[in-house]
Amino acid sequence: MYILGSDKEIIDPELGMLQEALELLDSKLVSVESEIEASNDPDSDGILDRGEYFIGLGFVSIQQYLNDTLTFSKVNKSESLTLGKKHESGVSFISAINAAANWWKHEAEWWKDLDKLNPQSKSTVERVSNLIESPWYPLSNLLSVLVKDKECRLLNVLPLLIEWRNAVVTKAGA
Repeated sequence: MYILGSDKEIIDPELGMLQEALELLDSKLVSVESEIEASNDPDSDGILDRGEYFIGLGFVSIQQYLNDTLTFSKVNKSESLTLGKKHESGVSFISAINAAANWWKHEAEWWKDLDKLNPQSKSTVERVSNLIESPWYPLSNLLSVLVKDKECRLLNVLPLLIEWRNAVVTKAGA
């Protein structure tokens, strides 16, 4: 939840807390990268799965921030997911992050029967899959797409979130 100051300045304490959480997760990603470099087979050693886990936690933390931001904004969530920067495919990055968070939370349920996913789950899978080149380690691949040429860190997603939040504030008529 953001607050507008008397001069329309955006005060956003949740962004600071999110930044702190992402810094912690990024420190784990640095550790994972070191382990990858030292391993002869990081996939078999489970190191890549650890990285995917921390990135998933980051996306869920970001999803919480999205929800917090919308709390008193009078902008509905569906509409808000269309705001901000978009991928060349037309999908908003915020929508992709939200889908990635849902992916991480629900993926284990899906593998029972992939052919019988409900429409919402199918949409989540498609939203993430359409932005990445490889089906392996989709959250890592999505993070790479989101940060483009920058280091593959969750903190590098913050500019997208700030742009989105500002668009929400504008949409809310502040």
